Amino acid sequence: MKYSILKDTKSKKLNRHWEFGINAACHPAATRADFLEQLKFVREEIKAEHIRVHDSFDSESQPIFSLADLYPVPNAEKFVTRSFRNCAAAYDNILRAGGKPFIILANIPKALAFKGALPNMFGEYACMPERMEEWCGFIKEFFSFLFHRYGREEVCTWYFEFWNEPDLPIPFFSGTQEDYFHFYEATARAIKECDPQIKIGGPVTSNSKWVGSFVKYCREHDVPVDFTSTHQYAGDPLGGVEGTTEEQDVMRMKDIKTELERQKEAQIIVEEQREKMNELLENTPPGSVLDGYRAWMGDPSEDEDSVFNLFVHNAEVICRQSDGLPLFYTEWNINAFNTSYTNDTKKMAAYAIKNALAIEDFVTGSQFFFLTDLYQNRDLMPEEFCGCYGMLTKSGIPKPVFYAFKMLRQVGDERLVLRDEEGKDTILGDIGLAAFQNAEGVQFVVTRQKVKNADFPAEAVELSIQMDEKPSKVTIQRIDDTHCNPLALWEEMGSPMVPNAEEVALIKEKTAMVEVALPFEYKDGQVAVATELKVNDVVLIKIYA
Repeated sequence: MKYSILKDTKSKKLNRHWEFGINAACHPAATRADFLEQLKFVREEIKAEHIRVHDSFDSESQPIFSLADLYPVPNAEKFVTRSFRNCAAAYDNILRAGGKPFIILANIPKALAFKGALPNMFGEYACMPERMEEWCGFIKEFFSFLFHRYGREEVCTWYFEFWNEPDLPIPFFSGTQEDYFHFYEATARAIKECDPQIKIGGPVTSNSKWVGSFVKYCREHDVPVDFTSTHQYAGDPLGGVEGTTEEQDVMRMKDIKTELERQKEAQIIVEEQREKMNELLENTPPGSVLDGYRAWMGDPSEDEDSVFNLFVHNAEVICRQSDGLPLFYTEWNINAFNTSYTNDTKKMAAYAIKNALAIEDFVTGSQFFFLTDLYQNRDLMPEEFCGCYGMLTKSGIPKPVFYAFKMLRQVGDERLVLRDEEGKDTILGDIGLAAFQNAEGVQFVVTRQKVKNADFPAEAVELSIQMDEKPSKVTIQRIDDTHCNPLALWEEMGSPMVPNAEEVALIKEKTAMVEVALPFEYKDGQVAVATELKVNDVVLIKIYA
């Protein structure tokens, strides 16, 4: 691959949307001391302003609980306490780290769920309330608590999303799209009664879905909405943007009208999935919990044919559908399932850096999914490298994807507008290229991203750019099989499940990203550099003025 850049190439201001924020953890995990330490580290190294915390009103947060929850005896249920103390513990940690909470308003406390409601597969209630006015009163209590603890002015700098992936009846919302729109409307109006300056948005869907219909509903019914938000993973189908292609489970429930019947059907589907899991595991050799989980879930990015350049395609569509509202992708990653082996590899770095740059013209902000493998308390795999979503392991070891964002932190604020022969952004090519400039000089980010790994030979990359004077130096930083690859070193150590402090320090030291000199040629006012990349390698080349 060869590419030459002229001195008068146009530039534009870089939209660092990935610095808007990051997904952090569920509320209980976000209260941990080691989580706070890792959050501070990520904010210092790669920046993340708005820290997204999950499941505000789930059973672990205990916003409503009774004596019967502690002692299930007659008459105990009439003694009830409402408290947001556990929520506050998470928000306090975020504020201590210098961030701003970005809060998901979900699920619904059991006491407010419709009568006879069934819990989802996680034991939570993801459904409509029995009485909407009681739910709205609960929401007002929540904001009254926030104002009292943090101050009205501070809370109005935060963001609030209503629900999480309500388009997925298993396991996130048993109502219909129409139910969600009405639920959002009532909630948003209640929130604006607390203070019109509070920022609330939706529909927080999977796979870039429902946004057009959601905005249309809000416009037609004069419903308050400050932003749109949705999610995208590489394994999601292309047609999901406006629901033209739905998951099989969604289609199965489409004609079931009552929410209770939808919940019952969901339980049947979950039981069928368990039977399939049982059949699969029956023929799988014994091993650890992680072995069993991987045998069951697989690695969607390796097992399935994912659509190339899916994210940028969907982001462009959703930008139009948002009709001028700020658009936030509040979850994005390569795999929607954790424990995928490749989540800990360079493939994640290549995917992140390419897509962060590919979608910048279409989004206001985004939040990578997740900051750390400490994101939840339950079902936490104990292995240090277990394929979880985080940029950091449980002991705080940076993974390749962390270093991808650290590369982006180093590039200039002016991005050169580079196009291929077909007029497409060069970052979308088989070998993706982006160039930046600042007072320090010029920077190139180059990646050979593929969703499926492939052991192809290294491919040569030759780059040149016109410059008036010879550079003082040229350097390169790499993410590949031998650079920024802590998983490989951990495996060489024998894969210690819980590495000790010395092992953690050694892995961090040996796999830290390094900047080394790169040979270059300066001739006739042109700087020329060369390197080579294997599949899913990433390099940052810096030409210093």
